[in-house]
Amino acid sequence: MPKRWRMQPQDAAVVAGLERAAGVSPIVARLLAARGLVDATAARTFLAGTLQDLRDPEMLPGVPAAAERILAAARDGTRIVIYGDYDADGMCATAILYGCLEALGARPEWYVPDRFEEGYGLNAEALRGLAAKGAGLVITVDCGIASATEATVARDLGLDLIITDHHGFGAALPEATVLVHPRLPGAGYPFGDLCGAAVAFKLAWAIATRASGAKQVTPRLREMLLRAVGLATLGTVADVHHGLANAVMIDTALAFNVASVPERFDTMAAVVGCAPGADGFLNWLAELKATVGIPADLTALGVDAALGDRLVEVAVADACHANNPRPVGRSDFADLFGRAFR
Repeated sequence: MPKRWRMQPQDAAVVAGLERAAGVSPIVARLLAARGLVDATAARTFLAGTLQDLRDPEMLPGVPAAAERILAAARDGTRIVIYGDYDADGMCATAILYGCLEALGARPEWYVPDRFEEGYGLNAEALRGLAAKGAGLVITVDCGIASATEATVARDLGLDLIITDHHGFGAALPEATVLVHPRLPGAGYPFGDLCGAAVAFKLAWAIATRASGAKQVTPRLREMLLRAVGLATLGTVADVHHGLANAVMIDTALAFNVASVPERFDTMAAVVGCAPGADGFLNWLAELKATVGIPADLTALGVDAALGDRLVEVAVADACHANNPRPVGRSDFADLFGRAFR
């Protein structure tokens, strides 16, 4: 059954003014007004922002200290484990930090708890298992900010624990080595609606600039960050999808064409079991969209037709990494893609 969208009424004069000043259609002007973007300059920035419009990652609470500790651990060979989450946002955040550390020459590991057996967030038994295997630094993504008890367990085990998250706080903040969170009490960060993957992206960005010794990062780290933008975008669309910073990441992901590296399609095709090459993978992707009830033409949902394909290409490329022991299949991407665009 087709969905009927009902829009809240907006001031007609404000909408007409936005339409003229920002050069947008009446429907877009109404949507901008509903978001509180009634200034033409702010509206144009929101619609056509660039990476230069993103805030410096060093502004995000906890990022400077976390980046320093992670870079030091990568350089001295500390065993680093990224502790993720099983939803789209958490998996993208895990892939972002994994890719960042690997680009630095480290050999990171990742741990994602079982949805049914372990549930959401840090758990003490998993931390004990990681410590027993020699982990020295555990970095959470998309979880952990409400895990005060588990943070104490990590401390008692001798683990350094860096928590990166965007969820609500518990009764007390965890006593971790570093807390990275856009709404950390007393920090005053101006945008609290980053998703977990976007928080991980900001941290990866800060690590990359430190490793490069300059704001302009090395070509290898630049490529890593461009991939990370796509993953942060997928996490954003699946989890929070509003605000200027999020709009910029979505727009930038459109400009990053995974098809420019043809061999990635062969890797993706081998993992999902379809015909090789770009045509084989894109045909599989079209079939997948039909399987999970998503129109082949995503413009029917108000989404650029290229957005869905490119975001999934980026996510699959990272998920298919040769060092990732977790098997990847149709059900993984059916769930991921369905969450993002339904």
